[in-house]
Amino acid sequence: MSFSKGQRKTKRCRREQIENPFPSNIYPAHVKKVIDGDTFKACVDLGFNIRVVTRIRLARVNAPEIRTKSLEEKSRGLEAKDYLEQLFFTHNNKVYIMPKKKGKYGRWICEVYLPNGENLNDLLVRYGYCKEVG
Repeated sequence: MSFSKGQRKTKRCRREQIENPFPSNIYPAHVKKVIDGDTFKACVDLGFNIRVVTRIRLARVNAPEIRTKSLEEKSRGLEAKDYLEQLFFTHNNKVYIMPKKKGKYGRWICEVYLPNGENLNDLLVRYGYCKEVG
């Protein structure tokens, strides 16, 4: 079979569906570093072998600040950070993120899910490490 200029032989793709266990707007990520009780740095897998390292801010929650003059607030902020580090470690630093929007400091505001399907944002509020905000 010959092809004229501009044509080329292509293989047909199989028509079988590939099972995706997650909705298209949830991305797997590997946590690199915990910044504070509501922010961390992660390598996000966007699919098609594309990965992006970015800072993730937990949506709807606010943890006590670490960089403050108030020793009480700093202590609670470090507790929240330590709890987040421990939680990520127990799940092999693997999380799933659902981006909401990009925040004013360049961080992605996201709902974050643990591999067992639990919402990390709600978990931190439930155990008192963060406060829920509007």
